[in-house]
This record gives sequence, C-alpha cells and structure tokens, in this order.
Amino acid sequence: MASLEKWVNDELHQLLGLSDKYVAQFLIGTAQRSDSVADFIRRLEETGTIDITQGVRRFADELWTKIPRKQKVENAARAVEREALAMQQKNRTYLLLEDSEDSGPEEKQSHSKGKRKRKHIRKKRAASSESDSDHTMKRNPSPQKLSGSEEEEWEKEEKDRLKDLEERDAFAERIKQRDKDRTRNILERSDKKAYEEAQKRLKMGEEDRRAMIPELRKRSRRDYLGKREQEKLEDLEAEIVDDEYLFSATDLSSREKQQLDYKKKVRDLAREYKAAGEQEKQEQSNRYYMPEESRSKKVPDRYEEPKADDKHAPRDEQRRWEEEHMDAALLKFGARDARERNQQKEYEFVLEEDEMIDFVTAVTMQGTVSKDEKAEMSEAEKQKLTLQEVRRSLPVFPYRQDLLAAIAEHQILIIEGETGSGKTTQIPQYLYEECRTLLFTGINDLIHFDFMDPPPHETLVLALEQLYALGALNHLGELTKLGRRMAELPVDPMLSKMILASERYQCSEEILTIAAMLSVNNAIFYRPKDKVVHADNARMNFFLPGGDHLVLLNVYTQWVESGYSTQWCYENFIQFRSMRRARDVRDQLEGLMERIEVEMKSSAGDNVLIRKAITAGFFYHTARLTRTGYKTVKHQQAVYVHPNSSLFEEQPRWLIYHELVFTTKEFMRQVIEIDSGWLLEVAPHYYKSKELQDAASKKMPKKVGKTREELG
Repeated sequence: MASLEKWVNDELHQLLGLSDKYVAQFLIGTAQRSDSVADFIRRLEETGTIDITQGVRRFADELWTKIPRKQKVENAARAVEREALAMQQKNRTYLLLEDSEDSGPEEKQSHSKGKRKRKHIRKKRAASSESDSDHTMKRNPSPQKLSGSEEEEWEKEEKDRLKDLEERDAFAERIKQRDKDRTRNILERSDKKAYEEAQKRLKMGEEDRRAMIPELRKRSRRDYLGKREQEKLEDLEAEIVDDEYLFSATDLSSREKQQLDYKKKVRDLAREYKAAGEQEKQEQSNRYYMPEESRSKKVPDRYEEPKADDKHAPRDEQRRWEEEHMDAALLKFGARDARERNQQKEYEFVLEEDEMIDFVTAVTMQGTVSKDEKAEMSEAEKQKLTLQEVRRSLPVFPYRQDLLAAIAEHQILIIEGETGSGKTTQIPQYLYEECRTLLFTGINDLIHFDFMDPPPHETLVLALEQLYALGALNHLGELTKLGRRMAELPVDPMLSKMILASERYQCSEEILTIAAMLSVNNAIFYRPKDKVVHADNARMNFFLPGGDHLVLLNVYTQWVESGYSTQWCYENFIQFRSMRRARDVRDQLEGLMERIEVEMKSSAGDNVLIRKAITAGFFYHTARLTRTGYKTVKHQQAVYVHPNSSLFEEQPRWLIYHELVFTTKEFMRQVIEIDSGWLLEVAPHYYKSKELQDAASKKMPKKVGKTREELG
C-alpha cells in the first residue's frame, strides 16, 4: 500500500503539479469503494475539485486496476441454503393433479371445468434432515393423498401462514421506517463534502502547528537553560574541588586566591538562589486564600426533603436513639465545657481498610411538581445527550449501515479495529437496534445451523418448543408476526407474550407494572432479624385475593400514590433500590409499546382480565392440586407453594407460577390462582380438555352399600 500511495503522489504531481499524503489516501479510499472505473470517475467528478480530462481518465483507470481486491468465497452453509431456496422455488412451479388416470371421461370433464375455474399451487414442505423426513411425511401428507376436507383445511392453514408472514414483514417495515424517520442523518454526505472537510482539517492542522511553534520554542529554551544551569554549576563545583586538591600544599598568588574566592562565592549564590526558588514554590502551594462569601437568602418555591444531617429528617428518630446509647456507653471525664475552652484538633480512629465500613447515602427522589417548560435540562437529560454525542464520536459509528449490510449478507464476519474504536460495545447495540436475530435474518433451521459455539442440543430444542407453544414460530420454524413483535421487547418470551396479550384483555397499564416488578428478581421485601414480626405484618397488608402478581401491582400502585417516597419504603420494609429499578424498567417498556403498536389501557380494577393476560403468557407453567400436593400438568413434577406467597395457606386448585426455585424442595415463586377453562381459551393448541379435568368434579360410581350386619 505504501508503494501504491507513492505512485499516486507521482501521478498527481504530473497531472496537477502538487501532491499530498492525505489527498492520495482519499483517492485510494474512493477507488476502493467504487464498483467500476466509471463509478470512480463519477465520484471524482462529484467532488468538483478536478477537471475530467483524458489524462485523469487514464490515471483513474490505472489506479482502479492497481487496487487490491479480495475475491468473495461462498460459504458452504450459504451454498446449501441457496440450493434449498432454489429447490423450493422450483417446487412452487408444480401443479396439483386433480384427477387420476383411471377416472372416466365424465369425471375428467368435470374436473377440467373446475380446473379452469381455479388452479391451486402447492408448496412442497422441505424436510430439515433425512432423519426427520419420515416424521414430516406422516405429519404433512402429500396433497395428492388428502381427502376433500383435509385438502381444504391444509389450504386454509397455508393461506393463514402466508398472510401471517406478509403481516410480519409489513410490521418490520413500519418499525424500520419509524426508526429511519427519527434518526438524524448527520453523516450522510457526498464525496465532495468529505474532500472539503479533509482540506479544512489539513488547513486547521497547519494553523495549529504554526501557532504551537513559538510556544514550543519558548518551552524548549526554558528546558535548555535549566539543564545548562545545572551543568555549569556542576562544572564550577568540580573546578573548586580540583583547585583545592591540587594547590592546597602550594602558596597561591593574590590573583589566584581572588579567582578561587570568586568561584566559591558564585557557587554559594547559585545554591542560595535555587533554595529560594524552591521555598517560593512551596509557599505558593501552601498559601491560604480567603474564601468568597456566598450567602443565599432565597426562599425555595417548593418543599425540599431534609437531608440526613438535619433534624426531623427521615430515620432521624432512630439516629438520635443510637447516638444517645452510644454516648451512654462511652467513658467521659473532666469538665463539660473543656472542649470549648481548649479547642484542639481531635483525631478520629485509625482503622485498617478491611475493618472500615462504606456507608451508602440514600438517594433523594424527585417530586411530582411539574417544572416550568423553560427550565433548564436535568442532569439525566444532559447525561443522555452526552452519551449520544460520545456514541456518535466513536470511530465505528460512520460504518454503522455498511456493517449491518455486511452482517445481513455474510454469515461469518471478521472485524478488526483499534482499541477504543467502539467495536466491542457498539456492534452488539447496533444488532439489537436492528433486531438481527437468527430467525429474523431468515435462518429457520436452527437445529442444523453451523454455530461457532453451539449450545446444547436439548436446550435448543426446548427453547424452540417453548417459542412454538407461545406462537412465536409456526410449524415450519418461521418467525410469525407475533414472534416479530415479541422480539422487540427486551424481556423473557413469556413476559413478552403476556404484555402482547394485555392488548386483547385491555389491561396494558397493569401488566406493564407486573412485568417490571417481576424483572427485579424477587427483591421487593426484606426482613430484618430484629423486626421479623413487623416486616411480615407489613407484607401481609399488601395481600389481595388472586395471587402474588396482584400483590406486586398493589405495592407499586401505593408507592406511586406516595410520590415515590423513600420514607414510605422504609416504613413498609420495601427495598427502595428495587422499586426504583422497577420504575425504570416500566418506563422503558412503556416507551416500546408504541413501537409494537399496543395501546395503553387500564382494566379499571378487573382482576380477572389481568389474570387471563398472565395466563396467556405463562400457561407453560401450570400446576394442579392433587391428593399428594401440587404437580405440574405436563410433566407431573411435584412442586410446592413458597412460604412467602399470599396463597400459601389457601391452596387453590389451579395455579400458574413465575419460576421454580429449588432449596429443600421445588418451590413455586410468584403464584396466581386461575380457572382451568382459561387454559383452553388462551392455549387450545397446547392443552386438551382431558388433561384439565378435575378429579373432584367426577361423579362417584353408583354402588349399593352394605349394612353393618352384612359386614359382620
């Protein structure tokens, strides 16, 4: 590349009479981005800085030819996928035979009339592997072997699948268009603007160098004088030592004695001057400056919560109680006013680092009073803007669109960048913003996908089974419209399905709150060892009929009504940090509701709608009460209600749990009571009516009993 840059400089000198390193690099980069020689000449012409002559065309042709280019090697997996797509496209051209060879002429004539009315084009279902081919043929028989009703049903399913795929793609396009409208295209510029900016940058660099040269000369002069002073002082001391050593035994003339005394005097003055300079620097560093008086008599416009050091502050009563007991435990002697009369500096206890305690100050929440529209920006908004500016200033940001296009085109991509360019932090963010998941890019066969670090096969199969049960995948493993909307929410798939189901039951406000509270990992309540009874009573005050999800909703609602108060959390034994995190998660999810086209509505206190929405997302986690206790419906696994649950003593017949926690037993955490009929309503494809029959509802067989005498 260095030889190529040198050749470009020579050619520029012959064509234009000038050459510059940055101009050569700009031309080489433009040639690399060009698709052909004509494209390269067009880009040069758009800059408006050079006339396109015959010599320039010859130079552009030779430069574009000399640019090294890598040949694209098709990946084996990409080739297999391309062949599969070609085979699928070929199968689409096949027509369904509506009559057999053995049919009579009348039947053929009737079938031909129906054939002229409507032609059915079938798509052949490609099997993922040879091992699954038999199973696929059993599940999806050939259209020729289907009866009339089965053929209509199969045709209806195929139409529904194609319609769902069209709606999914339309939804993705709407999201992409909204993101494009909101994005400020600051970096979209032509080559002419880039050339002008390069010239401007060169000019500014030259001006900076010219302005820095005088200052650098002064600094270099000062450094030189300092070194020269030290060297001359060392030489003078060496001369004095040599004279005293060599001529100490001989008698010196008066002139020689004067020269020796002069050298000693100069040495002493230099030492005193140096010592005085050091003392002056030390005095300047230790000098006391009178602080400026800054008193403010302005009365605040609204109430401000007192700080922890002031009286009547939150937890002030507990702090004063601790101080009184600490003072009583300390040994004190002498007069009470000894400290006022003899004001001396008191030293604190000096402890080791491992013995010191780092205390955390409580964070003050903002109030509910709305500020003026013309008020200054908050620190959070300033920090957000600062993060956006930092993000745009990273070297990887200008290549965002090119990088995403390369990821969409290639399965494996190797990216090389300098340290601090943002490749580690920004590329995952770009992928998340573009929703570039495997399913979204069209890779449907995840079982046989060539992962660089493949996950366990059982885990992958269970994940796909769960996504299929939730409706995120169809029977061919393709991402549905529901799955595409679920992918926009950065939460668990079950929580995503629950949030989307809230649109149907019109309880989006409550479901968002429950999802945010569930995301803090069961860290809402706490139980101090010395106040266990008070903490349990405070938790029981939030209990509502229905289950733990409604308890979490009640906690968040009361916290909002208290104005996000820290004191309220302290009085009710609730962790303030967890509530603040839940509020942040809810705000983020609420911002995504418009993106997934879900309208915010409230159930107005109807708990049945809320529980149905939760059932629509977590029907996978269902437990039933049997004679021996609770067992899961599908796998018949023995589970138990957690002792901290609000339904621990009630034991309803049907439960849905959020997660399983294994300690001494397999406990269900965050459970809610449901009706078995709701499972058939929200998941008829997953549950059968026989699985949901209650043993208690079955009638006992009619049998004639025996008397006591007959029993003996």
